[in-house]
Amino acid sequence: MPMRRKITPDNSSDTEAGSIVDSDHSSSGVSVTGEAPAAPKSYQFCIVHMDSPLVVKIDVPTGVVVGVEGAAELAEYLRRYVGSIPLPMTVEMLQVDDADLGDDGVALLLSTLSELRCLVKNLSFRGNSITDQGAATVAQFLTRHLAPIHSVDLRENSITREGLWCLTCAVVGSPSYPIGPPAWLDVRGNP
Repeated sequence: MPMRRKITPDNSSDTEAGSIVDSDHSSSGVSVTGEAPAAPKSYQFCIVHMDSPLVVKIDVPTGVVVGVEGAAELAEYLRRYVGSIPLPMTVEMLQVDDADLGDDGVALLLSTLSELRCLVKNLSFRGNSITDQGAATVAQFLTRHLAPIHSVDLRENSITREGLWCLTCAVVGSPSYPIGPPAWLDVRGNP
């Protein structure tokens, strides 16, 4: 069973400010509480260890307003977190839905993941007011990423045909995507 690492904001009553709680819900009952770099203050997110500390899922709960400032806090936290473990790290899922990221927040998070050379398998930026500019940033990430990304969820944004064209060209024109991944590119609910 995956180990769940919950990072809580400073005003949370779950744990002390800036702490991480690791818990393994398997029958072994292993539970570890440890110190981490200062956690972001404006929101919660979870890092779930899938197979090891090198394979994680990053989840910002749906509806938590993050915005560009929160994206910057998350990016800085990731720099410190990834800097504390051996590389490379695989991000099984980066899910930041309905978080008011906009184009700038998406660009900041994707540039941070590229800078850290993280392998990302699935991206979800549903409902973040992403325009064609943000779609072009995602397309650029897809073409420059070290390995194929299995799924990209960009539902309920403000992406038009122009942005969809950028995304399609990124996948079709890249040797990383011969057949198969991304298993899906979901752009439903866009104009």
